Amino acid sequence: MRKTRIVYRVDGGVKEGYGHIYRGINLQKVFQKNRDVKIFFLVKKDLRGYQFLKKKIKKNVFFIKNIKNEFEIITSLSPKLVIFDTLNTEKRLFKLLVKKKFRIAVFEDFGNKAKNFANLIFNCNSEGPIKKIKKIKRGTKYLGAPYKIFGPKIEKYRNLKKNNQMLTISFGGGEVHKGEILNLIRKLHNSLKIYNLKINLILGPGVKNSTIKILKKENFNIKIYQDLKNIYSLLNKSKFLITGGGGTVYEGAYFKCKIFCFARNSHQKENIKKFEKNKLCIEIKKLDKNYLFNFFRNNLSFKNKSRNKKFSSNIIKNNGLYLVKRILLKQLNDN
Repeated sequence: MRKTRIVYRVDGGVKEGYGHIYRGINLQKVFQKNRDVKIFFLVKKDLRGYQFLKKKIKKNVFFIKNIKNEFEIITSLSPKLVIFDTLNTEKRLFKLLVKKKFRIAVFEDFGNKAKNFANLIFNCNSEGPIKKIKKIKRGTKYLGAPYKIFGPKIEKYRNLKKNNQMLTISFGGGEVHKGEILNLIRKLHNSLKIYNLKINLILGPGVKNSTIKILKKENFNIKIYQDLKNIYSLLNKSKFLITGGGGTVYEGAYFKCKIFCFARNSHQKENIKKFEKNKLCIEIKKLDKNYLFNFFRNNLSFKNKSRNKKFSSNIIKNNGLYLVKRILLKQLNDN
């Protein structure tokens, strides 16, 4: 009997980061228990992202060149469901797939491009953390933190003891701009060094070795972790987290960190507005020396707790991985 097929169309790598790819890997892990389901991964744009995914998944991973090649591979695989986890999918492709009667699911529909074509949409970041369920033309849209996908074993790290002097910095898997990570760490460290903090820096697979060598050479007294398998044990021990405007915010919230966010691109800026509105983080608006000095004096002070904003500790309670899996399976099983 032929297995039910899913095509997972994902982008990620040096420029776009690895969060989309890790989401696909985590879903693939839980679907391995369903022996009647087989997932095929399609990656476009970034060869480094493709190579990273190929190393993790090993088989059924394809690198695509253009929209024509993309459509041809999808149709040749005859999936029952096509999942898009990308920043920018053309409406033209959605129209072609709907015409062929493929079912479509989308993670993070930036710009509402999929609303008239998808059967399922999961917007965890782009429309804020509050849970909502909405009807769309061909199906259902799920919003908010309950649908945020973590690694399958995140729960076992939650009860480790916190270190109130620990701060973790994590800006994703790659670098949006050349020299970006070096610039960020130099400026942040210059303002953080006056505090007696144990600082961790997590660097993803897209950060160049030359950047890591320079960071080590400059002797910031920061513990550097490169391409960490999971960051959960560090986050659970950390009192503070400095990150961008992506999924790591939810991971920090899950472990009840006090989170400071700095936007690395426009869509992260929009995400941070919604995170801050719901008390998940405080935004670092710029990297100016005087601004950072005052920012950390006001928000990192251990003595003057009354000046610290209250953070929501109840937004993230469970791993959305299993809930999303159930919704996807229901879509596969519906006639």
